[in-house]
Amino acid sequence: MPEQYQTLAEMKERYPNEWVLIGRPKLDRYQDVTGGHVLFHTADRLEMDRHMLALPDEACTPMMACRYMGEPVYPEVWDRPEFLDEDAELRQAQ
Repeated sequence: MPEQYQTLAEMKERYPNEWVLIGRPKLDRYQDVTGGHVLFHTADRLEMDRHMLALPDEACTPMMACRYMGEPVYPEVWDRPEFLDEDAELRQAQ
């Protein structure tokens, strides 16, 4: 049974660093999720994927959204200056 409607801020406070499957998401004019009903939550991304794959086809509608309620984690390679400098590879080739 889905929980009561929650805003995205409430979800982030209640489920920090977890993946949340949101039913009947409310969208703003930019199509960003602003709230909805929590259907499932877990800290494990693979568990979320397995849960979503197990849903019956008729349940998989645009009326769901999946969001991570923490800060994004980027691979260490993204911190390397040559990765951030889009032209570095072109200069090395010259």
